[in-house]
Parts: sequence; structure tokens; C-alpha cells
Amino acid sequence: MNQNLGPLAPEIALAASAVAGLLAGSWLPRYRQWIIRAVAAAACLAGLVAAGLTATHAGATDFGTSYAIDTATSTVRIVVLAATLLARTTCCCCSPATCSPPSPATPWPDSAKTPPAPRPP
Repeated sequence: MNQNLGPLAPEIALAASAVAGLLAGSWLPRYRQWIIRAVAAAACLAGLVAAGLTATHAGATDFGTSYAIDTATSTVRIVVLAATLLARTTCCCCSPATCSPPSPATPWPDSAKTPPAPRPP
């Protein structure tokens, strides 16, 4: 049984960066979320390189015959990774310019510190 993880490199890179991005993004402040976008872009580029390299060996199988790398698989990998890279790099909703921390003149709202009003019986 052939158990080579090399042909699975695009999926492994994308899954590892997704887990790392979710974990790191949970603790990073909003104005530093651009770091996660950079990690996602690097993973897409690494996946594109790996998909391009494995596309030259079309017709290979891995894990016995359960995972086949053919022309359709290579094409879909490249198109999905390129589209993801394009969507992640053109998103302007969380750029460092739009997600800056508040200035000292505009403090954070204190709504989280205010207890809720009691309900009438």
C-alpha cells in the first residue's frame, strides 16, 4: 500500500493554516488580524506550488487506490487555491487602515460593564 503524503501537500498546507489561523485569530486584536490574512495567503501560495508540482505526475494513486490524482483533481486544486488567494488578498474589510484601535479620545463603550436592568415581575 502506497502511503506517500506528498500528493496531499496542498490540502495539508491549507488545513494546517486554517487551524493555525483560527487559533491565532481568537487571541489577536482586530487591528492585527492582517497577520492571519498573510498566513492564509502564504498557505494558498504553498498549496499552489505543491498542486503544480503534483500536477506533473497526473494519474498517480495514493493510499492504495483510495486517492487518485488526475487532471481534474489537479485543475480543481489550482482553481480553488487561486480563487481563495484572490478573495483573501482583495478583501478590504479588515485591512490595517480600517481596523485600527480606538484613539484615547474615543474610549471603548462601557455597555459590557453595565448590568442589565431588572425585569418587572
